[in-house]
Amino acid sequence: MTGGGLAFAGAGLLLTARVDGSSDWTVFLPGFVVAGLGLGVTGAATSAGALAAVEADRAGMATGAVNTLRQVGVAAGVAGLGAIFQREATDRAVPLLDAVAGAAPVPVGTGQRLAEAVGAGAGVRIAEAVPEPLRAGVAEAARIASAESLSWILLLGGGFALVAAVLAGALVAWQRSAAGG
Repeated sequence: MTGGGLAFAGAGLLLTARVDGSSDWTVFLPGFVVAGLGLGVTGAATSAGALAAVEADRAGMATGAVNTLRQVGVAAGVAGLGAIFQREATDRAVPLLDAVAGAAPVPVGTGQRLAEAVGAGAGVRIAEAVPEPLRAGVAEAARIASAESLSWILLLGGGFALVAAVLAGALVAWQRSAAGG
């Protein structure tokens, strides 16, 4: 059950990874639905597995441990993938913003500073910090860099989830064969 849920979560993330600079919010819907179903199944199966593995008088401890580890995993995943996003978005934004900034008299290093702001999550809001003639180009560059980086993170997360699904399935099969059934 956990392996299947992780497979759905991974597939949902991969579906969502189709985002690009011209996407609107609806591109996320199919992937969010599939990933949400997978995460729901995975959460329920994980909790059920933890409860089945302990005596009844330790059910609270098992539930607490599962929920704590889930939160730690989410925090670690957000931190790790967030760091990757930051680097990717900055790296992708630099050439795009340098090209836009090169079309007008702006201080040296403006493209790099704007790219770092995109990587930090400012997105298209960075366009507010540049002269009016550059705003449309800067906003488009920020949108493209952010979307491409988000797509990469979703592909990475989907890949991790699919690998985890395979490992969970293999572990269950191994346990069943070890138990003689």
